[in-house]
Amino acid sequence: MNCYNDHYYVTYVREWGRVADTNMQQKSIPFLSIWRHPRGTMRGLIARRSLVPAYIFASASGIVNAVDFIQGSDWIDPYADGTMKLVYAVGGGLVSGILFLLLLSLVFMFFGRWVGGQGKFSELTTAVGWAMLPFIGTLAVTIIEFILYGEVYLAGGEALAQAQAAHPVIDLVLMLITLFFAVYAIIFLVAGLAEAHRIKATQGAAVLMIFVILYLVLLITVQALSIGI
Repeated sequence: MNCYNDHYYVTYVREWGRVADTNMQQKSIPFLSIWRHPRGTMRGLIARRSLVPAYIFASASGIVNAVDFIQGSDWIDPYADGTMKLVYAVGGGLVSGILFLLLLSLVFMFFGRWVGGQGKFSELTTAVGWAMLPFIGTLAVTIIEFILYGEVYLAGGEALAQAQAAHPVIDLVLMLITLFFAVYAIIFLVAGLAEAHRIKATQGAAVLMIFVILYLVLLITVQALSIGI
């Protein structure tokens, strides 16, 4: 009987601490607290379904990825000027970013089941969207590079490499800043997956690894088939 009471007390204290920590994170500024306490902040964000910022961050991510796609892409009109390429990047990025957020949320919800997770789609959408917060910083770096290199930045290829070679220090600093945001995006995502599925951080990392491995297998398969064709 005493063992049962002790177990009940420990369980109660843990749950009370979890709720108290969630309430504390809700009262703080999530844009700031998430950098120091990613998992605790994610807990509060998921609890109140903070979806609007998630869609905004996903849109920023989409624009950054669209710019990367446009640089040297054969799918874009080679005679299109910088303004048209910007329209493609912003318009296409907004749409693709949100669609990619929804797709990733569905995929991570499914993969999370493999490690015992029980997260709902809306919870995963909140977690994955907020994990894209660092892309706001990456987007700022992209804007700086466009201001610095002009239309050459969107052209990519050898022309961009030559322009970057003329500013080696600035290019190195911007690359390190981008790397910093990329690392934090992974940290946020693992923390978000763990909280959304109510699993350990190591299990959240496992969900991400499952996605990465299957993505690489699919990519290699598609490339092999394209070469065969």
